[in-house]
Amino acid sequence: MDLEKLCSTYLPDLICLDWTSPSPPTQPRDYNWIILLTGAWICWAALNLTRHTYKLSAGFRRAVHLTGFDELRKNPNATVSEKAAVMFQVFLTAWPATVSEMLQDTEAAHGMVFRSLMVTGGLMGMQTDFSKLSPSPPLDSGAALTFVIGLIHLFRRLVLAGAVGFCFAPSTGADHSVAGLRDTFGDPGTPRSKTTEHPSRRLEGTILATTPIKHVTSEKRAEIGRTAVIGTLHVILASSMLSTLPSLELVALAHDIYSVRSTFIPLFLLGNPCAIAWCLIAILRFFLCMSIFLGLHVFGFHFITGFFDPKGSHSFRGFWSEYCSAYMFAQLMLLAAVSSWFADPEAFYSLPKKFQIMSLCLAAFQGYWCVSFCVPNTILIFRNVEYSEKQLAKLFDRMKFQEAAFQTLLDLQLAFVRRVHLVLKKIREEGGGGRGGVGSIGLLVSQFKIFVTVGFGWGGDDEGGGEGEGGEEEVKEVKGGRRSKSRGRSKSRGRGK
Repeated sequence: MDLEKLCSTYLPDLICLDWTSPSPPTQPRDYNWIILLTGAWICWAALNLTRHTYKLSAGFRRAVHLTGFDELRKNPNATVSEKAAVMFQVFLTAWPATVSEMLQDTEAAHGMVFRSLMVTGGLMGMQTDFSKLSPSPPLDSGAALTFVIGLIHLFRRLVLAGAVGFCFAPSTGADHSVAGLRDTFGDPGTPRSKTTEHPSRRLEGTILATTPIKHVTSEKRAEIGRTAVIGTLHVILASSMLSTLPSLELVALAHDIYSVRSTFIPLFLLGNPCAIAWCLIAILRFFLCMSIFLGLHVFGFHFITGFFDPKGSHSFRGFWSEYCSAYMFAQLMLLAAVSSWFADPEAFYSLPKKFQIMSLCLAAFQGYWCVSFCVPNTILIFRNVEYSEKQLAKLFDRMKFQEAAFQTLLDLQLAFVRRVHLVLKKIREEGGGGRGGVGSIGLLVSQFKIFVTVGFGWGGDDEGGGEGEGGEEEVKEVKGGRRSKSRGRSKSRGRGK
């Protein structure tokens, strides 16, 4: 049979076959978004955990106590005005002027939390190929535009190194302190900065020849020089993370919109879920970039003014503006990863229906979370971080609730540990003075019994180890004078039961 007859006989049947199993993809599915998503989540955790861990630092709790917060939170009849006044004092005295000053003590718990998590998240983000997260460029894109956008994606990746380097350039160290310069550069008329002044002979012949300057010792001058070097390095690294990267994101986002204008916009108007999700995330990414720029602008004003104006209100206004910018930076990276799910509609609809619905739900949750933080805080920053009396009272109640929740969780942990001690003691007594339970099987059985007894409360009261051992032991620790007596009563009750 010749080739022509073979093709005419069998080829039509092969074409009409119903292939139930899908053909394998020509290219493997890209998973760069997992790298960026995980790294961004770690960076977000670094910022969030650091702020809450800082609240547990000795310096912060001492400053909060001096404001009268501890006394007022015990008063159930405190008025809104009293709460607002105390909360404003907490903002003035307890929080530092910048996020950098919150992180400067790298040996403290909050400093170590930030450095460990931010370095991990930054290094993970640097492994991302950002070009794989964007929609495919149109075929008619010029070589010059393709080259420029390739560089933009490369710089988006490299700029994340600033987040890593930022962790190793604290604003305060053994021989330098950016915060200490406020006393040196402060208004000479204030009590904190009062010192002698005289014109400098080194400035003779200049327009500043008659301007009096502070008398600063040679050691202090050397410290100012060291601080200027590390401060400049610190600002460059922070700017690369909070200013340069959002700028690159705007350029990349503009190119993405240009690339999909002919496909996504008609699909968006037709109500296509994939196109709607991508377009809404693009709008939210643009809004986050603008909010970051606004926060940095407000922070820069209060940071610079704080060196010359002794008023403490510059401190918390600048701190919260900078913190919100860093927080929204992490959210911007999260949205960049999530938007890649919908960058290719063909790949999206090739997924099973369950994964499509799950992706849309997760994207909606991510968008709602970003909007719920970004919108109110952008409005707050736009108002120069001005809180009303009612807002300050609500913040007081929130801080009071967080303190109560922390103390309750700590009590739960201590009670759990105490309960484990009592169960271990009971197991040793039942095992014959600690000789029972030897070997891996016995050890596993003992561990299982501990978790069941402590976690679910089984076997405690029926065997005399619940109320007698637990309750009386607590009384024994508080009232040490009745030690032997309470122990005897607990044991006798246990035998009676």
